[in-house]
Amino acid sequence: MIMACGGWTPSLIPELDGLCETTAGSVAFYEIPRDDLELWERFGPEKFPSFAVGIRDGEKGGIYGFPRDEQGFLKIGYRGTKYDSL
Repeated sequence: MIMACGGWTPSLIPELDGLCETTAGSVAFYEIPRDDLELWERFGPEKFPSFAVGIRDGEKGGIYGFPRDEQGFLKIGYRGTKYDSL
């Protein structure tokens, strides 16, 4: 059986409570215009790598990103300390 329940998983499978928790992060998408060939090429997967810096640094947090996709969207995100209701 496969369950894709996101943040509800520990509620549906009590054995995972305390092992699985919901987190959130900040994500920005930048649309690279196709008519700006310099930017289109600069942020394409051939020249702009996927990256992750400091993701596992706990309170400090870190950033990650991906090159633009075929629709022209470049994704950059932040992951850091999260708070829950416990």
